[in-house]
Amino acid sequence: MDTEKKTGERIGITLALLACVGFSAFLIWLQQSQENDRQQLTQQVQDSGQREEQTEGSGQIEIRSRVTRSKTGDQPVFSLPGGFYPEDITVEIAAPAGSSIYYTLDGTVPDPENGILYEAPVEITNICGSPNVYSAISTVSAYQDYAPFNDVDKAVVLQAVAVDAGGRTSNVTCASYFVAMEARAMYRDLPVLSLTVDPVELFDYFGGNYVTGVDYENALAADDLRFDSANYYRGGEMNAHVEYFEADRYLTYEGEVILSLRKDGNLDYGQKSFLMTGADPVPESSCELYELFRDGTFLLYGGGTDHVAKNRQVLEELLLKEITDFTLEERKGCLVFVDGEFWGLYLVGRVNTAETFARRAGGSPEEIQVIENRYPSQIAPEYGELYRLVTEGNVSGHGTYQKILEQMDLESYLDYYCANLYFGNSQFDSFSTTLWRRAGEGETGKWHWEFSDATDTLGRNKVSNYSVNTYLCPGVAEDLFLQGLLKNKDFQTAFRQRMREYVEELTKEKAEEYLTPLLETYRVAVTATAERYGLRQTEEGYLADGDTIQEYFASRGEYILRYTEELITLVDQTEAPDGVQETVTESVPEE
Repeated sequence: MDTEKKTGERIGITLALLACVGFSAFLIWLQQSQENDRQQLTQQVQDSGQREEQTEGSGQIEIRSRVTRSKTGDQPVFSLPGGFYPEDITVEIAAPAGSSIYYTLDGTVPDPENGILYEAPVEITNICGSPNVYSAISTVSAYQDYAPFNDVDKAVVLQAVAVDAGGRTSNVTCASYFVAMEARAMYRDLPVLSLTVDPVELFDYFGGNYVTGVDYENALAADDLRFDSANYYRGGEMNAHVEYFEADRYLTYEGEVILSLRKDGNLDYGQKSFLMTGADPVPESSCELYELFRDGTFLLYGGGTDHVAKNRQVLEELLLKEITDFTLEERKGCLVFVDGEFWGLYLVGRVNTAETFARRAGGSPEEIQVIENRYPSQIAPEYGELYRLVTEGNVSGHGTYQKILEQMDLESYLDYYCANLYFGNSQFDSFSTTLWRRAGEGETGKWHWEFSDATDTLGRNKVSNYSVNTYLCPGVAEDLFLQGLLKNKDFQTAFRQRMREYVEELTKEKAEEYLTPLLETYRVAVTATAERYGLRQTEEGYLADGDTIQEYFASRGEYILRYTEELITLVDQTEAPDGVQETVTESVPEE
């Protein structure tokens, strides 16, 4: 829009109106003109979701958006959507006639006190290299400050509100602008998610959910420090705005979400995991987030104990697709910005819910029972019945074992256990999982096990090396459920056979097929994320970790098969009196 020409025309018309018809007519014309401008700009923005180019002045600006944005009638409208632009841009803001517009560029929520009064189009420039603000906050962990080594990449977050003559403030309009960043190697193959949250809700000493804050210092003063003595253990919910740009840089989702921190192993790290519950639906046809977000919740995962490399969980899920029927969370790499500052490489993934399992089981969500990350026997009496049958019953007998199989999906249990053992999950805890079943009226289905977080795996540390006997890890060695099932010969055969299938199918060659492109795609982003959190990780070190994973798959098979046979032999010897192998025949009735 030619601002100078338009201004000149208005001045001329203004003088003519004042001379001819008086001041009241001028005001009427001015209000109508403002409203016409706003409607025209609103239509232009809505049309941009279906057009690839828009003219601004004498230049062409490529607009990449598949989002048709709908704003409430009193919200400001921006002339350009958030996105990636090769050079500086100018954004015009329109609002209803008679309203004043206030905006911010730093992630804070605008209002008449802290906002900038809009009087001219906003110049958006590349601000990479400007001082760190939110990423420089040192109280994000009780253990270290995770301060960046250098200035992090930054986007301009433009937020605006309209305040009418009566002082009523509209909802916030928000957009993130990435200027002259797209050509850099890190941004070529990965999607980008921009998360805008009121910084007070994240970083305030008293109320911030991302910092140690007052909870830590109160515990410190009282000499009562516990593992959860920090604000970030509160589990508070925050309102946030999300924009998702796919790897082709098209904006395919924009909406409001309820944000919280996920209570996992990342809470004490600088890069914490986020859970998002959507208020605005994801379009099915135009957004790759749909499959992850269709049940209303998705995860930004910091990587758990694999928070530096972040490739183990992704690789494991890709391999499990080859061999299992798990309902996987399908995590993939994504670059995340928080309030305009680079927050690192995350894994975006689905959170499985009753809705997810209902689609698989063919029922309604109301019919699905889900048990997650708890001791199941203490929560669900129905599962407690199965648990006691396995741990206290005569499992070696045919009749009891058949009753067990009527209540549990054997295939999913075998996959759940064999996957964790084969991948060498040193933090494996048989109770920390997700179980589900269909329990509709007049019908009770079997319990299914699902694969969950497994990042202390594939040689990440000494306890997850390919030669380690994972059966000796406490979560396995103390599992009475597995010990009970192994008393049955049929289960032993099924367990032994399934483990051998893992060894034969998930080979070094198969792992390399998926790992090689992962390493290349994540390579630059992993190094940048490590620098963002003050961690020492070179590209050479990252690629060397990939070699460790390949070496793991080359050697793991012979070790885990040997340990499986040793465990089964030990169970047989323990059950048989005087070292004699017990024989169970179906002709002998059970008590």
